[in-house]
Amino acid sequence: MTYKVLIAGLGNIGLGYDLSNSLAGSVKTHSRAFHMHDEFELLAGVDPSEITQNNFTDIYKCKSYENLTTALQEQQPDVVVIATPTHLHLDDVKTIVAYSAPKVILCEKPLAMKREECREVLKICSENNIDIYVNYIRRTDPAVIEIKKMLEAGIIEKPVKAVVRYSKGFLHNGSHFFEMLNYWLGNRTSSQMLNAGRQLSTGDSEPDVHVKYKDGDVTFLSSPDETLSYFSIELLSPNGRLTYEKGGNEINWYPVEQSSNSDVKLIQAKPLSIQSDLLQYQLHVAEHLFKALENKENNLCTGKRAFEIIDQMLSVLEKKTI
Repeated sequence: MTYKVLIAGLGNIGLGYDLSNSLAGSVKTHSRAFHMHDEFELLAGVDPSEITQNNFTDIYKCKSYENLTTALQEQQPDVVVIATPTHLHLDDVKTIVAYSAPKVILCEKPLAMKREECREVLKICSENNIDIYVNYIRRTDPAVIEIKKMLEAGIIEKPVKAVVRYSKGFLHNGSHFFEMLNYWLGNRTSSQMLNAGRQLSTGDSEPDVHVKYKDGDVTFLSSPDETLSYFSIELLSPNGRLTYEKGGNEINWYPVEQSSNSDVKLIQAKPLSIQSDLLQYQLHVAEHLFKALENKENNLCTGKRAFEIIDQMLSVLEKKTI
């Protein structure tokens, strides 16, 4: 069965990243991923910009619309992608169920900025038998899945201590890593605000935070400059050091070795490289979405799980110790 897809929002993640990326083989947008995947048919795109609509139609040879209501009145998709600004997510979900009956919604992160909006989105989807997933792209990256396996197998021993450096907002971009560390290290057991940081015009902020997970302690540190885009993780284990650099494009595991002159363990200079595939991250998401539609095992972040992550992060921003 081929699943029909409609994309609401043709901004960077919807359309733009692959237009501006000169690297051959780039699949960083919903448009290109669903166009390329054999099990999906790209039906249409929605965006208020006429220029963007025309770009989408010229490239993918399918219809584009100015508003979601009109698109859904003419198209009946199996999958609707919500790639609009966060404050529109709830209204978009309401429009989707009013004019169509998709099997799945794939929503950009964060699901919403307020708990009550997250709850309402999940309630609407449940009442209309729609599965909802949130596009935490790293969850389907082969390297992230491999690191999870290494932790489970004891190749990377636990407990660990880690430092995450992030920028461009705690809820918007920091949530990628908050969710990913939860995936690697188990449920969060407590968290504490260390520094409130900057307040951003988006309603987000950039605090420094300490989080205890089941299998490790993690400190999140924001960038000293809000215009600097930077994301990294340094994870120390009893038997080595993992570095996750350049947003996950460069990942290395450095095992320990025993010093010949003492009982001290040393980090090996030569690392084991763990291959990521962020050049095609959205294609991996599409593949896992296909597995979900086929009731097969997948590694997507469910809407329920995404709400739990946002709930925990909002608790931090409210300066609660939990």
